[in-house]
Amino acid sequence: MPALDEELIRRITRIVGGTYEFEYSFRELAERRLDAPVTNFKASGDDCSFIEGSSGYSAVPPAVVDLAGDHYGVLKEHGVVELVAAIRALERIRRDG
Repeated sequence: MPALDEELIRRITRIVGGTYEFEYSFRELAERRLDAPVTNFKASGDDCSFIEGSSGYSAVPPAVVDLAGDHYGVLKEHGVVELVAAIRALERIRRDG
């Protein structure tokens, strides 16, 4: 993808290399239960993630925050700005009730 710069490609490759499995496995989710809030930040155009279709792994259902940026755009500067704003807004909501 020529539109992506080398550093962005390296960041994506590191993340995928550390997290990718050839088949979705709910092994980790079945082995423990999270008591902390879970949030799924969802890029525009992305399908539902495996975590949205799972239950019982978290004390409360996860919050889903839809982002305007697409899957790769959220990794670029303008997308990171949007993600930071969404995180801060969620923190305010959780803090203020």
